[in-house]
Amino acid sequence: MNHVVASAAVPRILIVDDDPGTIRVLIQILKDLGRIDFATSGPQAIDMATTSCPDLILLDIEMTGMDGFAVCQTLKGNQVLADVPILFVADALANLAVAFHDGEATVTVADGLPTVSGYRSEL
Repeated sequence: MNHVVASAAVPRILIVDDDPGTIRVLIQILKDLGRIDFATSGPQAIDMATTSCPDLILLDIEMTGMDGFAVCQTLKGNQVLADVPILFVADALANLAVAFHDGEATVTVADGLPTVSGYRSEL
């Protein structure tokens, strides 16, 4: 694993969303958990992640220009960032195919609860 968080280090969280309102809400929710940075586009997110190597990325799926899936694929293709966890943020999570570094998982939502199937982990 390339990505290690030192116990004394403040976790770095990168929020990626093209909606300023969503960014504000997520910052309010996460502000006590670590240092929060944000990007408003896919290319900006890739630049920031490459420079700062966050401990966690919250990534919007539907962005203008480069969407969240393309950003995720680019980040997971970077050897330094491949192990950084990415959580997708979306208004509608129905029937999403989410790419992980070692396989695929399908996230479906029923009654407001997400279910993950098909995920293979190397843990």
